[in-house]
Amino acid sequence: MSHSRPARATPQTDDELNESEGRQDNFGCHKYERILHGRRLTRAELDLLVSSLLEAHPSHGRLLDVMTAGGLWLPVTLGLQIGDLDVASLVFHLSRGWFDQGEYPIPNQDRGHFEQGVLSPTVVPVSTSVAETVVQQIAFLQARRHPTGDRDWLFPGKSSGHPWNPGVFSHLILQPAIRRIGLPPISPKDLYFSIMRLRIEELAQQIPETPATPPSPSVSQALLPTGRRTPVQRQLELRGNDN
Repeated sequence: MSHSRPARATPQTDDELNESEGRQDNFGCHKYERILHGRRLTRAELDLLVSSLLEAHPSHGRLLDVMTAGGLWLPVTLGLQIGDLDVASLVFHLSRGWFDQGEYPIPNQDRGHFEQGVLSPTVVPVSTSVAETVVQQIAFLQARRHPTGDRDWLFPGKSSGHPWNPGVFSHLILQPAIRRIGLPPISPKDLYFSIMRLRIEELAQQIPETPATPPSPSVSQALLPTGRRTPVQRQLELRGNDN
């Protein structure tokens, strides 16, 4: 009796497994709607979450700090290796993520949403503060005798040596941290969309407004209805008639 080979699993975070309100599409109108109307944090709430986690669990706080400042998805942040940061150029070279069944490539060709091409690895610019956070995390790992080569994990799990599973990290680390500061639960996916919305809003505020240019006199006159004259035009006409 033959047995069919099971289909290859694709990455799923805990909110994808547990949410039941509809299609879990990461692209198109569904993504747009979640950015606009999904559960979100304000900038003050997000900063409070990061700072409180940094104080309670520095390594986990640095993970959330990198995720927030870099605009990264939780599985992508968990999949970071030490050599992914180019300190000289201040960029992350992203080529993998981490989910409940291990490592998966970026871009992931098995999601099936659309053809993503050969864009791996993805290059993401980061700030000097993110680079400093990574340096602090490497020093933290070295102090605890974790390996810190280029191919070693930047945020290894508690004892396994590989990263946390996203669902486990959310359940054991993220959600308790959110409850401690008095906020309602938020899924890792909506946390990511909340981060992206804040980034978009803050970037939009940096765009200078173009001052409105007053119309030239010729344009102003051209816009007047046919047959009408301005008071100034009538005065000029009267003077011409007097002459």
